Amino acid sequence: MATVRMSQQLARDLVKKATEKYKLSNPAPTETPELKIKIREAVNRMPIIKEFREFTQKPNIQKVIAQAGGRSHYWSTVTSSIMSLVESETKVIQIKREGNTSSFRLDLDTPMNLPGADSYSVWSCDIDNFTHEDAVDIARSIIAAETALSDWRDKYRDFESSIESVVNNVNTVKQLLDVWPAAEKLLDADTIQRLHTKVTRKVNAQAVLDKSNFNPDAANQVILTASLLGD
Repeated sequence: MATVRMSQQLARDLVKKATEKYKLSNPAPTETPELKIKIREAVNRMPIIKEFREFTQKPNIQKVIAQAGGRSHYWSTVTSSIMSLVESETKVIQIKREGNTSSFRLDLDTPMNLPGADSYSVWSCDIDNFTHEDAVDIARSIIAAETALSDWRDKYRDFESSIESVVNNVNTVKQLLDVWPAAEKLLDADTIQRLHTKVTRKVNAQAVLDKSNFNPDAANQVILTASLLGD
């Protein structure tokens, strides 16, 4: 293998890619697929959303929508709320809570089509817009997820620190791979190509492990899980 120096930029790139895979294989409690599915399904059950979709399916309203050519029009419900006649792609749902003094932001893996999203594809609603049963369930789920988030952040920072420690305790990519072979999955194609141009001397991988707080087994599990999830 050729000697490829561990530059500061390469070290930063490796830390970034490793932590991205950590987030993929260990989603933050506020970003779990289960919570996203729960909120997505609850939004579709919202009385105001069901009312909107029933309203826009009326033949005369369908005619208005067709004549508008996809441009936004507005309608007023019996509660005087204003919503666009046209559903637009929504990438973020923001749920207002506690008298609108706090809100919970959820980034969707797959966008939803909802009426009234803003120019940044953010759709806002109040917790009371959900059915009573959904509102109670979602409020509890959000509180539990936010409580667990502190512990998740501690583990994330520990993992990030371990990766920073190992990349900062090697001088070359070859040394890194001697310590952590799975790190090759984090390297870009150009670095891999340069790495395999010739053979160089073997280094003491154990010495690097002794100097760092790196746990190769834990890091390997993150890489494996992320790969299984399609990264």
